[in-house]
Amino acid sequence: MWKQILKVYRYMIMNRKIKEVEDYFVDKICNKIYSTQELKEINIHCDHNVIRSLIYFVYELKEVYPTISDKDICIAVIYTYYGLNLGEQTTDYITPTIYQDYADDKETVFKLYIDITTGDIMQNDENLSSKIRRFIQTGEFYSILR
Repeated sequence: MWKQILKVYRYMIMNRKIKEVEDYFVDKICNKIYSTQELKEINIHCDHNVIRSLIYFVYELKEVYPTISDKDICIAVIYTYYGLNLGEQTTDYITPTIYQDYADDKETVFKLYIDITTGDIMQNDENLSSKIRRFIQTGEFYSILR
């Protein structure tokens, strides 16, 4: 019973942390891209199912990178999520300057981002990088179950 309670508590903590990081990113991105009027008409926040999946990836990455802070892993995952979803061919809205004052270790965040987007993070004979990229680009939850 205690194991389940701890699992729920850990999920609640991580949910709060990833939402905090997402709010920071949305604020930075929106202030860079959109006018106040445009902000009223759009919603770029992740929905509940996306947040749950991103938390799952944070847990998976934490097993591979136990020395990186939860906050920095959340930053790398959210940075990857928005970088792949808000791609603009003419302007770079998503740059490392977005998180440089917020991260515990900005170089580690950038290295983890590179590992996620171009590398092969292997865990239990599975390519975690590929699984994260597939989920972010397709938005389909079945891709994380493979």
